[in-house]
Amino acid sequence: MQLFHRDGIVVGTAAPSLTLSPQRLSIGLLYLTAYLAVDWLAGFHPHEMLGIPPWNPRPAIALALLLLGGFSWMPWLVAGALATVLLPKTGTAGAVPGCLTALTEACIYSGAAWLLKRRLRVDPDLGGFDDVFRFIGVIAAAAALMAMTYVFALWMSAQVPAGQLPAAVFHYWVADMVGGLVMGPFLLVNRQTLHHPERLKALLSWECLALAAFVGGILYIIFPRTVGSRFYPMFIPLVWIAARYGLSGAASVLLPIQAAFAGCIAILDLAPNQIVKLQILMLSLAATGLLLGAVISERERARRSVIQGQARLKAIIDMAPDGMALVDEEGRIEMINRQFEALSATPATAILGRPLESVLSLPALAGDGERTLHRTDGTQVPVETSTSTIEIGERLTQVVAVRDISARRRAAVRLGQRRAELESASRSNLTEELAAALAHELNQPLAAVITYTGACQRTLAGTDIPPRAREQLSKAAAQAERAGHVLRRLREFFRNATVEAETVAVTDLIGEVLLLLADEAARREAEFDLSVPPELTARIDRLQVEQVLINLLRNSMDAMDALDDEDRRVRITAQPAGDGMIAISVADNGPGISQEVTEDLFRPFATTRRNGMGLGLSISRSLIQANGGRLWLATPQDTRGATLTFTVPAAGA
Repeated sequence: MQLFHRDGIVVGTAAPSLTLSPQRLSIGLLYLTAYLAVDWLAGFHPHEMLGIPPWNPRPAIALALLLLGGFSWMPWLVAGALATVLLPKTGTAGAVPGCLTALTEACIYSGAAWLLKRRLRVDPDLGGFDDVFRFIGVIAAAAALMAMTYVFALWMSAQVPAGQLPAAVFHYWVADMVGGLVMGPFLLVNRQTLHHPERLKALLSWECLALAAFVGGILYIIFPRTVGSRFYPMFIPLVWIAARYGLSGAASVLLPIQAAFAGCIAILDLAPNQIVKLQILMLSLAATGLLLGAVISERERARRSVIQGQARLKAIIDMAPDGMALVDEEGRIEMINRQFEALSATPATAILGRPLESVLSLPALAGDGERTLHRTDGTQVPVETSTSTIEIGERLTQVVAVRDISARRRAAVRLGQRRAELESASRSNLTEELAAALAHELNQPLAAVITYTGACQRTLAGTDIPPRAREQLSKAAAQAERAGHVLRRLREFFRNATVEAETVAVTDLIGEVLLLLADEAARREAEFDLSVPPELTARIDRLQVEQVLINLLRNSMDAMDALDDEDRRVRITAQPAGDGMIAISVADNGPGISQEVTEDLFRPFATTRRNGMGLGLSISRSLIQANGGRLWLATPQDTRGATLTFTVPAAGA
């Protein structure tokens, strides 16, 4: 497992077992050295020869090792605690109480580490106010338990009178508390300082130098006089540093202050009651500084979190394809994305903080649907709006989405125009085909009229009929000849009709037809299956061939209307047909075409529908022929449904 890790930097690792690797051995020896060093340095001027130092930082070092490295390091805690018994120092309480203290200290602070890490889930970095508060509480409880155990051992060995037990317990508790609150947070919070040069540079700033001089002046005021009200100015630099640098700054300044106090105690040989009074004040200073620093650090993290959250939210809404705006409870714009800024044609700096209706005039904004957006520059844009209300930070925020539907409106207009063009072409082709059919069908009756009129004129020649009658017969014959001439001209016009050919992708051709028939197909519950190679291109009159496809698809849907619960499916295929042609087929799963109908399938006015005119397939075949192809019924025998196939020239053929 990782031993020290923060901000992605790993200082060391702790093995999950008791395997003594070189790295683990070096860390353990470093721990023992630090443990014995602070025990020796803190042991000056013990209380009344009971072995109680003014402050005891050993448990804090042990606690930091367990919190950062894990409980596999407990043997090193026991080794360090026992080693302190062998360290000669003034005021030792003896070997028996010393060994008992060592083992008890290792067990108690291992339990404190377990409680902090496993039960209370305290962040080893002391990342929040709750973590610091729980850390102080657990240290206080562990120090109290350790003090009672140690003093009880002294009392059992007759080294402490019964009347001094409460005072001895209190003095030991203060020593452990000061050591724990000063050394513990310093190790936990600032263990990565060496990997952040900017933090080291901050120590040399004029602000830190001024604060150091201020602390030195306060120390000069406090020592060697009696400790009392002169101590309280020490809160000023601590509060300053905690407010400026948070928990890290407070934890960093407490250790030098305590070291200065310890040095002054050792040098000036203060009285025991003055030492206890000083350490009580130091305990108050440490607790105040840590809690204040935790509050400041937590507030700073919350501020950074809000900033990061706003940045993430801004990045998210900037990715939205629509214009997005966040509006507060008072109707003022808090945030917009780039699309909203572009849509409103107004810079973001001029939008934020303003009421939404002053930027965009959106009638009936509370409803969703299509609206007309009135820009501040006077232009209007068709938009689709939708709104929703969410809770952000215990405040209701309205999210307004504005989608520009100008392109959709233009596409709808183009689609309508296309449909109108196709309908116009259909009506035009129908009229032309009908005229051609009428010209063909009426040509013979008109010829007969002309013949019979001439016969009447020859029969009545030389008779006594009135001249007026002869004149009327002549006029009738002339008009009949004129009608025949007009019909012949119409037939020649339709026979020699021109085609406006262009290169068209077959997939685009069929796709546009399916788009035009989408609503009708949905209404009639018909489905289209498409199988067209994307590389096929044809040289055709697009409108004419589209009209053919529309006619064939509508015929297929008409044929399938009789199906009850079966799938109504039309399959459209296209493939090269050889000789520079492309074959396009339309097949349905309807009842099919009878043999009687097949014989007259392409004859004008031949139809099986009650309201049909029988001109659709006739017109379609004429249009395909005009485009250089042919149209035929391709349904195999003994199969259900109908398949009609036509060919058109391929592009480049």
